[in-house]
Amino acid sequence: KAMLKKIYLTFGVVLILTSCATQQGTQTTFDLDAIQTEKTIQLKAGEQIKLEVTTNPTTGYDWQTTTSKDCVVTLLNKENIPNLSEEMFGASIRNSYTIKAEQAGKCSIQFEYKRSWETEPANNTKRIHFIVK
Repeated sequence: KAMLKKIYLTFGVVLILTSCATQQGTQTTFDLDAIQTEKTIQLKAGEQIKLEVTTNPTTGYDWQTTTSKDCVVTLLNKENIPNLSEEMFGASIRNSYTIKAEQAGKCSIQFEYKRSWETEPANNTKRIHFIVK
C-alpha cells in the first residue's frame, strides 16, 4: 500500500507540474472603453491579446465587428463576462475578444455599437489598427 501511495503521489506531482508548464503566458488586455475612436496596437507574429469593452445586450445593443480584407490578425474568441458587482437583470456586461497576430503586416478591426437589425450608422465606433512584425 505504501508503494502504491508513493506512485500515485509522484504521478500527481508530475501531472500538476506538466499542466503548469503548458499554460500560456499572460496576455495584455486593452480597455476599448478608454479609447475615443482609434488606437494602433503593435504585435509580434504569434502574440495574443484581449480587447474588452462594456455592452448591454439586453437592450439589443452589442458590438458588431468588421475586419479589413486580408487581415493579419484573427478574432479567436468573443466571451461575455458578467458584471458581478451588478447582479441585476439588464445590467451591463463586458465583451472580451481574444485576438491573435498571425503574420507580419497591417490591418484594422472596426467595432460598432449598434443593434444588429438597424441600418443607421452606429453612434459609437472604434477602429483598432494592428501592426504585426
